[in-house]
Amino acid sequence: MTVQGGEIIHYNGTSWSKVLSTAQLNSVWGSSASDVWAGGCCGSLLLHFNGAAWSNGDMLGDAQFRGVWGTSSSNVWAVGDRGIILHYDGTTWSSVPSGTTADLRSVWGTSSSNVWAVAVDTILHYDGSSWSVNFIPFNALLQSVWGSSASDVWAVGNAGVQPKAFHYDGSAWSGPSVPTVVPFGVWGTGPNNFLAVGYPATLAGSGVSHWDGNRWTAIDVGSSMSGLAIWGSSNTDIWIVGLGGSILHGTAAQ
Repeated sequence: MTVQGGEIIHYNGTSWSKVLSTAQLNSVWGSSASDVWAGGCCGSLLLHFNGAAWSNGDMLGDAQFRGVWGTSSSNVWAVGDRGIILHYDGTTWSSVPSGTTADLRSVWGTSSSNVWAVAVDTILHYDGSSWSVNFIPFNALLQSVWGSSASDVWAVGNAGVQPKAFHYDGSAWSGPSVPTVVPFGVWGTGPNNFLAVGYPATLAGSGVSHWDGNRWTAIDVGSSMSGLAIWGSSNTDIWIVGLGGSILHGTAAQ
């Protein structure tokens, strides 16, 4: 599933269809086909799909949720404006101190004791007990975090029109390197294969940038769309969503 504005659309293996219209939504994640969460705004909205229908959602404060991720149906994280972090234990959502008041944009991890969240110029880490500030990049305007393992994590941002990408090798963050897009999303399968999506850095450029382990290069995906998010189940099944409701499906990355 994916979200666009106030709509949730679903892919059944053949085609996309709209399944719900609601308030502004920003992110979606699920542990299975019968356990999906979508986060949005307007009273801090979190919607849940149980395999048959979407709930009306829980109103959890007055901040906007921008990222949802988890490891199972009983371990889900939601992050949002003013440093809000909520945790779901399978029954209830509870507030967890974040140590920041910055607007959190994205959350991702490898396990219940290794979770990352990014804000404008702050990278937070959860070690299984508490959240803490792990790295403060300068003028990054971070938008997304994703990794292929605990020792291969990328955080991407777009301060103004300056593309920036920071890498974590399991010990420390380094960068920035410079993707060929002004990035909003990142996803990959390993140290030599990551994709960042965003606005093309040039008018004639591509909205997708590829990291081969040494440098970022533009790749031709047959469209000049401005990508907002990317995800794949494998290197041959990659989805990109972008402005204007555009959706691309790729069969392979470089």
